[in-house]
Amino acid sequence: MHYDDFEVQLGPPVDGGYLVRVLGSPAGEGEATLQLPREAESGPLGDFDRPVSPSRLGGQLFRSLFSGQINDLLLQSLSLVGPRRGLRIRLRINPRGVGLERLHGLPWELLFREDTDDFLALSRRTPIVRSLDIARPVPEQPFLPPLRILAVVSQLPGTEQLALAEELQELRRALHQTAGIVLEILENPDARALRAALDAAPFQVLHYMGHGTFDEHSGEGALLLRKPGGEREVLSGRNLSTKIKDVSSLRLVVLNACQTAVTSGSPGHNPFAGVAAALLLGGVPAVVAMQSAVEDRHAVTFSAAFYKQLARGAPVEEAVTEGRQAIHDLEPDGSSWAIPVLLLRTPTGILFPPSEQLRPQRAHAIAVASGALLLLSVLVFLPTLLNRREPQPATLVPAGERAAATSTPIPTPPQTSSQKPDRPSETPPSAPAPIRAAGAVRTLRLGEGNDRFLVEIVGSRSFPVAFDEAFLGLARRFPASGVAGWRLRVDGSAPEVDPPDEDGFRSCRLSVSSRLQIRTQVHELGSIEIPRAQLSASSACNMAAADLAKSVIHKMTPYVYEEGSP
Repeated sequence: MHYDDFEVQLGPPVDGGYLVRVLGSPAGEGEATLQLPREAESGPLGDFDRPVSPSRLGGQLFRSLFSGQINDLLLQSLSLVGPRRGLRIRLRINPRGVGLERLHGLPWELLFREDTDDFLALSRRTPIVRSLDIARPVPEQPFLPPLRILAVVSQLPGTEQLALAEELQELRRALHQTAGIVLEILENPDARALRAALDAAPFQVLHYMGHGTFDEHSGEGALLLRKPGGEREVLSGRNLSTKIKDVSSLRLVVLNACQTAVTSGSPGHNPFAGVAAALLLGGVPAVVAMQSAVEDRHAVTFSAAFYKQLARGAPVEEAVTEGRQAIHDLEPDGSSWAIPVLLLRTPTGILFPPSEQLRPQRAHAIAVASGALLLLSVLVFLPTLLNRREPQPATLVPAGERAAATSTPIPTPPQTSSQKPDRPSETPPSAPAPIRAAGAVRTLRLGEGNDRFLVEIVGSRSFPVAFDEAFLGLARRFPASGVAGWRLRVDGSAPEVDPPDEDGFRSCRLSVSSRLQIRTQVHELGSIEIPRAQLSASSACNMAAADLAKSVIHKMTPYVYEEGSP
């Protein structure tokens, strides 16, 4: 669903209440005064355990916020967007604003429209998101498939045991039918291991499942991790933000842990000491966190529904709405569905747009890298279709020497990957040494004259079979000009298929190692492993192959863009 913004600025304090301004909406701008309801003034609401009807409290919050001109603008905006678009209710609060501490702790997700008997946050048409005023730009990061999710599982001895295995299984179920998503699991890391994992691959989503804490005295939130010796490591929100600031690919952090969205309501405390607020201040575009203690079953249910929608390409606010709906199914009369909070700094909730929407020069780089996939796909079918083998170029390792070369170590590249290579045109580069033992090497040259891209695929006989449909489906036009002397080598192992689990799902794992040589410059792309669960082993391997092929694109693209640019 596409959304228009109804952007509301809460504060500053005025005449015993708060000034409320509509900064933008389909119906225009306006302002009014907000007077908090009595229940909101009488005590904390963050625990969601007070004997107050959700509709009653939500109705009071709605009347307080949408009063006078603000309510008129809301009704007009809903009418203007029509039934096929949504109206995103974006609440903006300045964390450093004097006298605004109380507003952060209110459960705005409970906003209830009494005339239509609707909770706004339970409808895709009216999702509620929060935005914090932060003096830091949100950099535009093009999304290059696959979507990589790092799931951090943190189970500490001596603490309440959480249903993390069940949550992880539900996460896998939600993603298993969607190609283009890579899920990696990191169990019980400390802060150093977490940073190392995020640095090893371009993850777009970080999902934490474990314990979260919030100290009312210090106003600081934290996640609980596990040190190598097994003892507890308390990772504050500010320290977590420091660990991930360099992860430029990260677009979304999901904190399925208690009190991770809490911000101190006491004057004098750092308003960015909560975990979610600290991550936003550190530059993360979107954070999903919990504003109270969350039950195990609710966390599991929310996670499954959330990722099911996200895997379909839905905006993050729509995915959060479905997660809330799933909790509401468990407790229709409760308020636990309002515990998840979405903090969003981007203009849209579409965090992972299709690659076709990238800027032209970046799209060109992707097209060049994607050409390798076209070559690989043709390479797989060419011997079958023509009933002959492609002649081996003179520069390749002869077939008789391959067995002897399997133990040869990879030679040290003449330059490091950070150096700009020379661009000789008179001699082609030498062939790279084999990465591992292989059953067959197939090659293909594309282009005319010196403008040729050489691809070698190395692997067991069963390995290329899993790539047939995947590579054909990903084939794109290959621009041959300007790529003389490029060589891609992919070495793969045979698929590993596990027996069916208790639910009848199979797991197929594919792995490859690859290296890219551009003229005299060699780039080790490293190893990639893709697990994929599916009803049948063949489907599982085909879907894993599609994800793996996209991973190769992703790893090649930075070098193609840098080295291939004029």
